[in-house]
Amino acid sequence: MSATAILSHKTFSLCGHGDPYHDCQDLLYFGCKNEHGYFNEAKGKAYVKVVRRNCGRLECPKCLDKVTTNKARKIQKRLKAWKVDRLTIKHIIVSPNPKETKYMDYQDIKTKAYKLMKQCGVLGGVLIVHPFRCNDFHRYEKPGLHFHIIGYGNVRGNKVKEMFEKEKWIIKNKGKRKSTFITIKYILGHCGVSPKYKSINWFGCCSYNKLKVKDDEKIPGCPYCGEELFQMEYKNTDKPPDGEEFLDEPSNWKFIKSEYA
Repeated sequence: MSATAILSHKTFSLCGHGDPYHDCQDLLYFGCKNEHGYFNEAKGKAYVKVVRRNCGRLECPKCLDKVTTNKARKIQKRLKAWKVDRLTIKHIIVSPNPKETKYMDYQDIKTKAYKLMKQCGVLGGVLIVHPFRCNDFHRYEKPGLHFHIIGYGNVRGNKVKEMFEKEKWIIKNKGKRKSTFITIKYILGHCGVSPKYKSINWFGCCSYNKLKVKDDEKIPGCPYCGEELFQMEYKNTDKPPDGEEFLDEPSNWKFIKSEYA
C-alpha cells in the first residue's frame, strides 16, 4: 500500500509507490549497422548500445532511481543558467504552520510559501514538495507538509525571526551544499507526487517566464561513425552479447521503426 498524506481534500503519494508499467526497465537495444562504413576496428560490424526502458515517472518504483538522476541533472543545469556574482546556490527548507494550513487548499499554501520566502530574501529557484517526514522507523510515512528549495537569495535572519513570530512558519537556510546534484537527487528521492499538482515547481528569478534555457542536450550517436542510433532487435534465438555496448555481426540485428527498416 502506498503512503498518502491528505492536505485539505487533496492527496499526495510518496514517490516510488505507484505502479510500474509492464515494460519498465526492460532492455532496449540501439545501434548503427555500419551503413556508411567504418575505417577502424569496427569495420564490417554493427555497434549496439544497451539501455533500460525508463517511463520517466516519479511514482514508478522500478524507474525512480534513473528518473531522479535525469531530473536532478536537468534541474542543476537550469539553476546554473541563472548566475549573479556573489550569489551561490543554497538549500532552504520551508515548513508551514500546520494549525493554519490544516484546512487550506494546497495551492494557497504554496502561494504563501513563495510570498514569505520573498520577504526573507529568497530570489527564486526550484521548490520540491514533501508531504511526509521520517517516522521512528526511518520511513517517510509521517504526514508533515514542507518544501525543499534549491535556489538563490540572501536569507535574512532577522526577517526569518520576524516571520516566525508573526506566522509561525519555519524557514531554515541550509546554505551552500557540497554537491547541488546530489542534494537535488536526494530530495527528489522522497518527494510527493499528485495527479493534480507538480512535484517540481520553478519560481522567482528561475521561473519559466523569467529564465529561458536552451535545450541543447544531444542524443549520443555512434562512437565510430557519428550517425544517429536507432532501435534494434536481435534476430537470433540465443541471447545477445553481454555488456552495455558492443560490436556484433550486422546480420544478427534488424532495425525497428527507422529509416533503415
